[in-house]
Amino acid sequence: MSPRKSLGKKLRFEVFKRDSFTCQYCGKVAPNVVLEVDHIEPVAKGGGDELLNLITSCFDCNRGKKDNKLDDDSVVKKQRLQLEELQERREQIKLMFDWRNELNNINENTNQMVIDYIEDKIDNFTLNEKGAKKIAPLTKKYDLADILESIDLSAQKYLTYDNDGELIQDGVEDFLNKISGILINKNKPPVEQKVSYIKGICRNRFSYWNPQSGSIVLNAYINSLKNHGWDENRILEDLENEVIPKTKEVKNWSEWKGLLEKWTVDVNNWDIETETIETDDEELDEVVSSLVNDRENILPAIIYIGKTFDDFSEDGLLEKIDMVVLNYLTELEEYYDSPSEERTNKPTYYHLGYSSGLLSMFKPINSMLTFHLDNAVHSIFRQFIEHIDIYNDENAKSEYFRYIANKYHQAVVLNNEKA
Repeated sequence: MSPRKSLGKKLRFEVFKRDSFTCQYCGKVAPNVVLEVDHIEPVAKGGGDELLNLITSCFDCNRGKKDNKLDDDSVVKKQRLQLEELQERREQIKLMFDWRNELNNINENTNQMVIDYIEDKIDNFTLNEKGAKKIAPLTKKYDLADILESIDLSAQKYLTYDNDGELIQDGVEDFLNKISGILINKNKPPVEQKVSYIKGICRNRFSYWNPQSGSIVLNAYINSLKNHGWDENRILEDLENEVIPKTKEVKNWSEWKGLLEKWTVDVNNWDIETETIETDDEELDEVVSSLVNDRENILPAIIYIGKTFDDFSEDGLLEKIDMVVLNYLTELEEYYDSPSEERTNKPTYYHLGYSSGLLSMFKPINSMLTFHLDNAVHSIFRQFIEHIDIYNDENAKSEYFRYIANKYHQAVVLNNEKA
């Protein structure tokens, strides 16, 4: 007779886990007692090592039972319950897989319907594999009705035709690329949709547009209206009837930014007296430091671009930059030193750039290349000047600009003379 093989650790653990580490004879649990795996049908009487013939027993119960089979029907009931539970689990797992497969089929059908809807708009063109893969994320995230409406809107706006009535490929590509953007914007709150529209006007109309600053300016204006008790409908009406027409009317970024900032100040002052913003010398010293550092940083870029223009000269370039900065600060000081009711046109660096001869060096503009390079120079210098414009609002004090001018003059002009 061959010796009996001991049960493996994995099988023993499965039995313990199934029986919740509890002796099925006396109800004692680990670690209060030492548990063992017992055979329901004793091995001596033909019982095997199948999971259904194994049961958790404590040391005492197992030793006391020896190889006698239990007389009561508790084991039979337990086997029946185990079989019923296994069958129920098997059926639930099958249902889960069937449900999952059905969902996948629905998603695939939906994706294909959207692809077919798009391809119906573009006649002889078709979506490639890369384009088709972009559809699944949209159908998972957005309602089908919104997706189809966004496709329609994109088609109306971006599909173009040649003289023979055939679709132009560039228009088809724009149509496909803009669908997701329209869909995203469509699912924004109404005020955010209107803000995106306004920023789009600015981006298309102005030669220079700062998206971060533009968002800050717009949100500050909207928040001032909210703080004054305006609801969403009233804000939408204001954006539609006031902000959008002015955005289409103004000539450049600076004019638009100044207008919105003024409106924001006006709204904030509807019910309260204007409080002058207090600024300490440390903050103003940071402005001076930024101006001095950027003065050196922009020089190589301006020289590199300037070599394209016939009228450009490096002679006295830094002096011209310093002249624009100091004259701009002086004019701002005089502007804010006068009573608010007597102030007329706020100073701008733009005319000073030409009067100093700095911006007029980037001539002649006789090609698309020189046109774009001239705009690039304006953008570089505009960002340089924005260090000053942080304090250029209706609550500014004239001494801010006098302080910055004196410190800047000392840092760059006097130091150069000593050198």
